[in-house]
Amino acid sequence: MRRTLIEVRRAAVLDEPVELTTYCTGMGRSWAERTTRIRGDAGADIFTTSVWVQVSTESGRPSPLTDQGLETYGPACNGRKISARLGLPGPIDGAVRSPWTVRRADLDPFDHVNNAANWAFLEEALVPGESREGRAEMEFAAPVTHGGVIEMAVDRGDATAAWLADGDSVLSSARWTPA
Repeated sequence: MRRTLIEVRRAAVLDEPVELTTYCTGMGRSWAERTTRIRGDAGADIFTTSVWVQVSTESGRPSPLTDQGLETYGPACNGRKISARLGLPGPIDGAVRSPWTVRRADLDPFDHVNNAANWAFLEEALVPGESREGRAEMEFAAPVTHGGVIEMAVDRGDATAAWLADGDSVLSSARWTPA
């Protein structure tokens, strides 16, 4: 995963039946964008889009999309090309820093923190009890791995910004903008 946006326009409620619609909305050399819309019987309205990167199991590096992937998902995106460039800013001076523990249980087959577990640092940066309706953005600049000294940096302005860093290297960047 390279980046993800989740926009909660109206949160789902407990036991609300929801319907998910997902489709490919763009492709690049080694990546594809997947959009998912979640709508519920009680009014849930959630929009997500993610850029997924094709990774070689041998090298662990990005590799070109396969012919099968292009044939399967290409028609849905109607030729739309997307970039895998990152756009969120790095940590600002004055961001509050604290240690971040990487758990072995959160590692994927490449020994990187999995995508779902990576979201935990943004959740920790948010104000407890604050509404979760709004826009969350996450970018994955480099793998978060076990070992080393990982820090979380947080800035709470109009939007909450948070980062995971190993020294001066930003690993993940996130921004939360409440509705």
